Amino acid sequence: MQGPHTKRGRTSRLVWAAGLVAMLATSAFAQDYTATVTTDSNDAYESPASNATTLTALSGQDDARTTVTIPFSFPYYGSAYTSISVCTNGFAQLGGGTAANYSNLTLPQSGSLDGIICPLWDDLYLRSTGTVQTWTAGSAPNRRFIISWEAVPHISNSGSRHTFQIKLHETS
Repeated sequence: MQGPHTKRGRTSRLVWAAGLVAMLATSAFAQDYTATVTTDSNDAYESPASNATTLTALSGQDDARTTVTIPFSFPYYGSAYTSISVCTNGFAQLGGGTAANYSNLTLPQSGSLDGIICPLWDDLYLRSTGTVQTWTAGSAPNRRFIISWEAVPHISNSGSRHTFQIKLHETS
């Protein structure tokens, strides 16, 4: 029987998926979001698409971030966003935030952590291995913008590899 931390071969692979889905929303800014944690790659995890963009600004970096454009307006806690700042440390911040800290803070926080989504907020380091990729799947009005951290090691355990995703759904 496989549990959430089952070893697969020599590499322990965690597949975390953070899906942000607003279902049956009654307003454009409904706050009905879900997060899913799974080890079944056939469930919520999506392999990077052939047109995925590797965020090269994060390659080989520690505590780094880069801002990318979301291909649709994404409502989150009363604001609509068209950009997101992606950090090497396993989180992203809507609206192009400035946070890059690996230390977990108590949430909610006001100010610098507004719009933060944290699927695996920890001290990750994209040495010579691991990538962060983005792509859009589906077609309007049901697109998904996916940010995928692929085989990213923890700074204190370079043998560990973490794979997880954030999915922003256009219909949220």
